[in-house]
This record gives sequence, C-alpha cells and structure tokens, in this order.
Amino acid sequence: SQESYRVKARATKTEEVICFARRHWVVLVLPTLLFWLLVTALVLFMTLVDQGAFENFVGEGAYHSLMILVAIGVTFLFHKVFNRFLNYYLRIFIITNYRILDLQKTVFVHDNREVVDHSKIQDITMRKDGILHNLLDYGDILIKLAAGAEAKSLRYVPNIDYHFRTIEKAKRDYINARLMARHPGDLEQAQGGANKPIDNKTELSQYPIGQAIPSE
Repeated sequence: SQESYRVKARATKTEEVICFARRHWVVLVLPTLLFWLLVTALVLFMTLVDQGAFENFVGEGAYHSLMILVAIGVTFLFHKVFNRFLNYYLRIFIITNYRILDLQKTVFVHDNREVVDHSKIQDITMRKDGILHNLLDYGDILIKLAAGAEAKSLRYVPNIDYHFRTIEKAKRDYINARLMARHPGDLEQAQGGANKPIDNKTELSQYPIGQAIPSE
C-alpha cells in the first residue's frame, strides 16, 4: 500500500545494521567428517590391497569400471564439500533497527531472501536443547508473526543468547521510536525524561500484541 511504501522509504534512509551472522560452524562438521572418512578408506584400499590381485579377482573390465566409478564419486564428493563451504559463507541473516533479513543463497540453485519487519513480530522463542547445543552455544530462534502468518525460524544461530537479546532489544527500540513519533509529549511525560525507558503498561496497552503500530 501507499502507507507501507512511505514507511519503507523512510526506513531505508535511517536503517542501521546492528549485527549479522552465519549459521554455526557445527553444520560443517558432519560433511567434513564423511569426506575424510571416505578419503581415508580410499587411500587405505589403494595402498593395502594388492591392485593386481584384485583386478584378477574381479576381472579387468569390472576393475576398470570400478575405478572410473570411484573417480567420479571422489570428484562429486570434493564438489559437494566445497559447495557446502561456499554456501556456509553465502547464507547469512542480518538484524537491523527496522527488520530481520534472512539471505538464503547458494552457489547454483537458490537465491531466496526473507524479510521480517519488527512491527510484525508477535513473539520470539529461543530453543537451545541438548548438551552439544549448550556446550557450543547455538540453537534456533523461532519468530512468531502477527495476523496468523507462518512463523519464521532461524536455525543453527551461533552465540544464540546474544542474538536473541539483540532481536528483542531491536523490536523494543523500534516500537518505542514509532510511539515517540506519534505521541512525543505523552511519551516524554510517561518516561519522566527522554532517556528513561517507556512505561510499557501505560503506553503499549493500546496496541495489542501482534498488532502493527500504524505509521504517521
């Protein structure tokens, strides 16, 4: 709509990046382990097994076909692992003072971008279940949206406590800024000074949870 367009146009002029992050490095552990296990098995097979005796056992044609398949498999595996590392660096999520951006980009297949405005966020949940999640400090952040929209999930978030608090603070600051723009006099009186936090019980009660704050 025209109203939302004005809000977005105004936001782009003052939008600031608070932080950004990639998924936790734990997502690279399994493919890396599988890669080195297969490479180790291949090296052991080539060095410990008598290739001449093995060729005589399976036959010359079958042996050459097997070696071609192994070469193709190793090449595909190298490509898969290399592609996984590239995708790890390409996929990031960004937290700004107006929104959350999830950039799901891969080298060849995907280039998806999801944006969640702070005004649309109804609830934020942090999930860090399991010993490994707590030891390595990563988990998932579930963002529930207003108006029955599908929830947004940020998976394998590193330093999850920091990013969870950052999203919560960015949302509060966004709401406070919008309320200040609409009712500057009332808010300063409720705050008892411009630098004190807003009394949420007094000023936010008129905006039910999940309802977007209207623009000026």
